[in-house]
Amino acid sequence: MADAVANATVADDAARVGNRPNAALGAGLNKAGPKARSAGAESRGTPSPGATQPRYVYQPWLERLGEGELGPLGDVEVLSAVTEAGMAARASTESLQEWGEKRLWLKKLDPLMWGKAAIALSKAASEAAEMAEMVAMCESEDEVACRIVAEQQEQTTSVLDQLQVANWAEAAAVLSATALDMADVTSTAFAALELFGVRNRRETQQ
Repeated sequence: MADAVANATVADDAARVGNRPNAALGAGLNKAGPKARSAGAESRGTPSPGATQPRYVYQPWLERLGEGELGPLGDVEVLSAVTEAGMAARASTESLQEWGEKRLWLKKLDPLMWGKAAIALSKAASEAAEMAEMVAMCESEDEVACRIVAEQQEQTTSVLDQLQVANWAEAAAVLSATALDMADVTSTAFAALELFGVRNRRETQQ
């Protein structure tokens, strides 16, 4: 009987997290409680004394992206890792075993760090899209746009070299796709973290 109740609870969790629409990223970050914030410190190698949350997998490139650095995205392995994480976050779970595996994976993520990186990359994607538009206007002989493009030449060279792309349009595509994947991971991880907290409170009250 106890096993049946436990399985039903896990199935309910899977339906609510694995198949639910992602919540707004900003709202998820704002709702992060003290436990999530202390967990963020732990992911950087400074675990809180007596903390019960799992140790997050530390990924130096994730912290760099959160600080606004774009260099890590020039690494194919980093791009692949983010893409795979986004696909895993969006994937529905067809069985309790799949949900169990997904839940274990989500508990190893630092949603605050993923969210910070998602916001930074979203901003960078918007700026890249604006520059791509300026370049297109300059090619149409818009003098003001050409002056802006010329003034931003140093930044253009830096960003395109870091991302290893040929132009601002490609940069905007890479940044926006990566930001979306990171936002999906963040919202799914926050949803799971919320469920973990609810279940822990229920178990404590029983």
